[in-house]
Amino acid sequence: MILPLVFLAFGSIFYGFLSRDLIIGLGSTFFNNVFTNYYNFDLIDSEFLPALIKNIPLFFTILGAMSSLFLINCFLVDKASVLDNKLSFISRSLYIFLNKKWHFDQIVNELIVVRLMNFGYSSTFQAIDKGLIEKVGPTGFTVSIFNLSSNLIGFNSGFVYNAIFVILCFAFLFFISFAFVF
Repeated sequence: MILPLVFLAFGSIFYGFLSRDLIIGLGSTFFNNVFTNYYNFDLIDSEFLPALIKNIPLFFTILGAMSSLFLINCFLVDKASVLDNKLSFISRSLYIFLNKKWHFDQIVNELIVVRLMNFGYSSTFQAIDKGLIEKVGPTGFTVSIFNLSSNLIGFNSGFVYNAIFVILCFAFLFFISFAFVF
């Protein structure tokens, strides 16, 4: 299961590396209908920065990961005290403030995304997908066979000639349906 994901990841990295200049390269005409005023465009200056300055976020990410690794595992720090520090009011407030980006994500999720997902679940999934599968698929077939057999039980009176009559009627319908098919 992991192997296709690895191939997809390497494929997307390879394709992104080859096509990044096509999309975001300096002077790219791929999106020639997009107008950018180059007098006020500061991103051109960032194209010519040294690689050391461009990789500052990467360095700080690695530094933060390594420092947290050393703090938790290498020094004599109690993991329970670190957890208590994380769960304190100030730490949680700072985390919520920075994680939710002033709660814009939460507002968008509650007002738009959740309502769209509920609408999609109730309208398309329950009414169309699930309803169609239940009425036409195996469940609907078994219910229709059960109803047909229940109706046929009403024809059974216990006499042999009634049973033979029903068998002959169904045989006649079976042969007629074959005649129209072929």
